[in-house]
Amino acid sequence: MTQELDKTDLLILRELQDDGHLTIKELAQRVHLSVSPVYERVRRLEREGYIKGYVAILNAEKLDCGFVVFCYLKLAQLTYENAVQFMIRVQNIPEIVEAYNTSGNFDFVLKIYVQNMRQYQDFVMRILGDIPYVGSIESSFVLGEVKNSHRLPLPKGGMSERLGRTVGASWGRCRCWAVSLVEGRCGTAAYRTPCGWGRKGARPRSKGTTHAVIALPPFFGARGEPCLLAADAKLWTMPSL
Repeated sequence: MTQELDKTDLLILRELQDDGHLTIKELAQRVHLSVSPVYERVRRLEREGYIKGYVAILNAEKLDCGFVVFCYLKLAQLTYENAVQFMIRVQNIPEIVEAYNTSGNFDFVLKIYVQNMRQYQDFVMRILGDIPYVGSIESSFVLGEVKNSHRLPLPKGGMSERLGRTVGASWGRCRCWAVSLVEGRCGTAAYRTPCGWGRKGARPRSKGTTHAVIALPPFFGARGEPCLLAADAKLWTMPSL
């Protein structure tokens, strides 16, 4: 069963998007957790398909295949059998690094890496031209690369945004909240509500073990200092005061 991603999961994914070569120890240092829970989280993200794999990104220019072409292809007759056969053929053509089935005037868009214009001409005539159900081809040649990123736009929220909405909605009912820390320490064990200070070390009305009670934004600590939410925490409701 796939679990909902929390803030720590998203932080791990961001770090691995930036550097997939990180060791578990290095990753744990960056997300401020110990090695064991980070290892378990990474394995779960892999198992549930959020992480598809790890690759080395090669330099096409240094490998003499930096001539990039976007090829817009239309089948002579668009049928299910022709489309499937074309998609199978594409898998075995190394020059085609990306292929998309699209709507509009063309059936497929291909991203192709070759050495130069002459090699692309040969590729069109010998490789694409050898596929019988290809109808027409239009090509756009890349003049210069502006952005080439494998980083996905991950959501910024996770638990913290939901937490803020929940606390805000419960403010009028004068409820206080507690957090069960999975890992880490907090600077204060007091919490504040609209009705005043809560009891230090109070326990939530729920099953499970509460290791500490900390303040949540927009609450403040016992000495008036702002309190930050732990990187990995679970939210529990407390009885109304």
